[in-house]
Amino acid sequence: MCIICTYAYWGNCVRCLLGVYCLLIMDIKIPQTKREAYAQLDEMLSEEDKRAIMEGDPFEFHFSLGMWIRNNWIYEQKEADVKHLAELFSKNPDFLIPDDLSSDIIKDYKKHLKRIKK
Repeated sequence: MCIICTYAYWGNCVRCLLGVYCLLIMDIKIPQTKREAYAQLDEMLSEEDKRAIMEGDPFEFHFSLGMWIRNNWIYEQKEADVKHLAELFSKNPDFLIPDDLSSDIIKDYKKHLKRIKK
């Protein structure tokens, strides 16, 4: 199963940046800090994937990386953990929309990548 789009493709996934096996090897937990979020994303994304995020529009990743973030960090999680995640990344954490929060995380991660690549 692909870690990004969650479709079961056993070969190179045509819907996402990553290939197979990634979901099986990751220990996924909701990050408690931005540093933890960046570390999880850094671990699962290749250099090519990171470059695509840095150069692309964050909205391009809504149905790929954004879906992974929503499925693994937002949906079906403890409300307090998701609220904390929203407080870290969202401009309006009291009005939580999962799509907006995943987009905010991707935008922030893009800024992080640009800072460390300088």
